[in-house]
Amino acid sequence: MSIVKLKNGKEKFINDEIDLRNLISEELGSDAEDEYINIIEKIESLTKVVLSLGIKNKALEEENDGLICEIDGLQKDINELNESLYYVKETIKSLREEYNYNENRKILNVIENLERNI
Repeated sequence: MSIVKLKNGKEKFINDEIDLRNLISEELGSDAEDEYINIIEKIESLTKVVLSLGIKNKALEEENDGLICEIDGLQKDINELNESLYYVKETIKSLREEYNYNENRKILNVIENLERNI
């Protein structure tokens, strides 16, 4: 609610949107009232779009947070696999050195195959 002072010095009491529309129509004509209605409709439409985008943004942020946790878990798994692979390679290297020394060709071939497939 407000009181609007017009150019002619009169004051007009505005209680709601209908009062404002009537004032616009009386003072500026029906074209101005139509333009006012179009502006209000655009504002309402854009407000709905903004609210919808806010909801979608929140959902995307939650999904992103979940993906980040999943990536962190996968990175941990990769690190553990790399560590295990390192120990397997070291074990194979040790076996190679031991069996090279003893010249056991059959076991050495198995070790070489393991090395190629890692």
